[in-house]
Amino acid sequence: MSDLLNRIKSSPTPRQISALEYYAAARKKQKIANILYTLFWMAASALWIITVINIHQYNRSFDNCLDLLEQIEANTVILDQQINSLSQTISGVDYE
Repeated sequence: MSDLLNRIKSSPTPRQISALEYYAAARKKQKIANILYTLFWMAASALWIITVINIHQYNRSFDNCLDLLEQIEANTVILDQQINSLSQTISGVDYE
């Protein structure tokens, strides 16, 4: 019988139960808020990293364009030389 009395005395009152439920709900809301906060910063970090990578690739593409323009200029010079040598060869040929 004393065991039953001890359980009854140690059990929370209705007011204590509502307070416990309130704090449990508050802890649950705080955990959800912490999770959302973490997800937000993870998404923001990923977005920042992707933006930096895209800017780097964009800048590199201009460098590649400049390299290609230099190659085009060098190839144009070589083609001009070949055309000149061919035209000299053709002008020296007698067609009759």
